[in-house]
Amino acid sequence: MDIVAGKNNIIYCFECKTVHSKYKRFSLERLEQNQILAYKKLKQTGNDNYFLVVKWNEKEIYRIPFQNIDLKEKSVELKDIYRI
Repeated sequence: MDIVAGKNNIIYCFECKTVHSKYKRFSLERLEQNQILAYKKLKQTGNDNYFLVVKWNEKEIYRIPFQNIDLKEKSVELKDIYRI
């Protein structure tokens, strides 16, 4: 995890990446096995506050909850609902 923060006894974890591409997609091949395992361990403990944060083309930032990512897919779309 790149950032771990806590507030009111709640832990928030963020995995941060940058993307330079024509398409608003993030390749899940860029996630390392230890990052995926960390998400699975947090989920087992009841923590769903793990986010993938993607900076796209130095313009926009997206925060995607890991539970909304299908790890069987090749990529995830950087949708407007995730833009911050």
